[in-house]
Amino acid sequence: MKPRARFAPWLYLLPLLFAAIAAVHAADGAVTVVLHPGDQPQRLATVVEALRDSSRPLTVRWEDAPAAAPATAAVAPAASAAPGLWTSFEAGLAKDLRGLVYLPALLQAIAAAWPGPADTAWLLGLFAVAGIGAWGVHALLRRLSGTRPAPAPDLVERLRASCFVLLIDAAALAAFVLLGRIGLAWLTADAAREAGERLLLGGATAALYLLCGRFLLAPGAPARRLLPLPDPGWHFGMLLAYGVLGSAVGQSVRLAQDLRGDALATEGGFLLGATVLTLLKLVWFWGGRHGISALARGEGMQPPWRCVLAAALPWLLIAFAVLIWMLGCIAAAAPQRAHWGAAAGATQILVLVLPIAAIGADALVGTLIERRTGGRALAPLPAAATTVARTLAGGAVWVFGLYAIARMWNLYLLDPGSSAALAAIGALLRISAALIAAWVAWRFLGAWFDAHAPQPRSLVPGEDEGEVPVQQGRFATVLPLLRHLSRGAILAVGTLVVLSALGIDIGPLLAGFGVLGLALSFGSQALVRDIISGAFFMADDAFRLGEYVDTGRLRGTVERITLRSVQLRHQNGQIHTVPFGQLQAVTNFSRDWATMKFTIRIERDADLEKARKTIKKVGLLMLEDPELGPDFLVPLKLQGIQDITDTAVVLRLKFTSKPTRPTYLQREALKRVYRALQEAGVALASNVVTVRGGEASAAAAAAVPAGPAAALPPL
Repeated sequence: MKPRARFAPWLYLLPLLFAAIAAVHAADGAVTVVLHPGDQPQRLATVVEALRDSSRPLTVRWEDAPAAAPATAAVAPAASAAPGLWTSFEAGLAKDLRGLVYLPALLQAIAAAWPGPADTAWLLGLFAVAGIGAWGVHALLRRLSGTRPAPAPDLVERLRASCFVLLIDAAALAAFVLLGRIGLAWLTADAAREAGERLLLGGATAALYLLCGRFLLAPGAPARRLLPLPDPGWHFGMLLAYGVLGSAVGQSVRLAQDLRGDALATEGGFLLGATVLTLLKLVWFWGGRHGISALARGEGMQPPWRCVLAAALPWLLIAFAVLIWMLGCIAAAAPQRAHWGAAAGATQILVLVLPIAAIGADALVGTLIERRTGGRALAPLPAAATTVARTLAGGAVWVFGLYAIARMWNLYLLDPGSSAALAAIGALLRISAALIAAWVAWRFLGAWFDAHAPQPRSLVPGEDEGEVPVQQGRFATVLPLLRHLSRGAILAVGTLVVLSALGIDIGPLLAGFGVLGLALSFGSQALVRDIISGAFFMADDAFRLGEYVDTGRLRGTVERITLRSVQLRHQNGQIHTVPFGQLQAVTNFSRDWATMKFTIRIERDADLEKARKTIKKVGLLMLEDPELGPDFLVPLKLQGIQDITDTAVVLRLKFTSKPTRPTYLQREALKRVYRALQEAGVALASNVVTVRGGEASAAAAAAVPAGPAAALPPL
């Protein structure tokens, strides 16, 4: 068995889990090939070639009767012979545990076949020279490149600086491998050459982990770090330890196979190494769980679903590590483990690269767009287009990766041209395309609606009531309804496409939903009435967000509109939720203009002409005010005498303004008119009663002598 095939399944890959389960079920049991007259020889050759490296028995049976379907080599593993997944795990684990008994003998055989002291000294000197050469190349390139300034904080500059460091590291690694290959060519002993090749390949593999860590985590250089983990030193050390240990385990297994060691003992040795690797991953994910969650969550305020997924990500990685350890045991019992392992090794590379590449493509496109626009705010449609561009960049990476994985697993299936294999790959591609298309549409509409959405501005106690209220347009009013309906349509269509790709007939589902909708329409007539009434109110443009309306029983500012009701904020702070079906007539106080009329009372002997001129002057001054003037359509003026009472003359004033804050303008006008009339000497009326009498009557009254009261004449 090839070591790469055994080492690959141990990395945490979710697609590998499902692919391995499918491969195990497809690989177990005997294979029977039924041939009929007219079959092509290439069919049998394809099956034989697929089974070349497996231990599965092959039975060829000839039948004279023609096949009912087009002639094909029917590969039919017996379903009853296929063991379950847990049975395969138990068989593989038992096989690996039996191999542990023979592990000391395998180590003795490797030690006996190891090169002699002379060849060992040559290998040590060779790798020392190769290491010094690689260090010299690295130092020379760093010296020739000079001291580079610290990169800017944006992603493009950090990526450029990291790529420059990666090129230098890659050149040093290439020098190490080249010098090592040249030195190994001088060895004449086969054992020494095989051992040197294993050591060279293991060292190069571990160095690749080192290069990836320096490229992404940049320990000691936070200015060019691409993955902003809270504890990069911890993750870099664990990545390097995993690379060194994994390379050692993989190359040790390969060396044992090259030296024709016992296969069962090799299985046991790999079980021991894989267990140590799994424990290392568990320590890694548990110790760095906070950093992994923070990286997945991102910066700033995030939606709740992303926070939940970020918190669950370390636990998912721990579960995947345990499951992949179990898959290693299952692969040991699978007859087609060579093919399975080769596909798993390639899948491992793709799945490790895909998330980083997708996130990087999204962030890189966003940074390029931000640099091109200069950080200025974009119109709604360009803002939504930039969001779609970022989503498409990441989605394209995922589509390409999933397609590559699907094609790769199709090549390693028993019959690559089988209808089941092609149907499974087609379903996977359709599901992936549907999910990505739905996600792109969701992000586009979300960004477009967010750009058009009004900013919430609810007045709270203590806030300045003179602030101009924001009244939204007609589109902003119906925006919540459009958002909910469009997102519901995306979810419905996406779900139907996924179900159809899975082979589920969606015709009965559509018919059932139609019957359910009809039943709801009859059973919930009030709900239907509210929805239909709301649609007509929106069509009539009866009210918008931010407008002050009166429904006959309730009044307030329109604060929120849903599919079936409208919420009104009373000036005292209460929220009224009114279903559309209960609205009969709506009075809108916030359309076009508003005319305010109010009265003042002045003394009866006051100068009316002076009062008129004073009020007109106040109106002109308010019209010229930079804060109040733009709100006036017709300035404040005296409309005339409304009434004359016993104690006052009632004057009527009016002005016409925009419907944004007429009551505030009225209060401001009363305050200025009162002050201006006082300064002009026009007295305002009061309720004081004045009693006047003549001076002669007062003197006569004072001359009346005090004495008994005079007798009253008889009535």
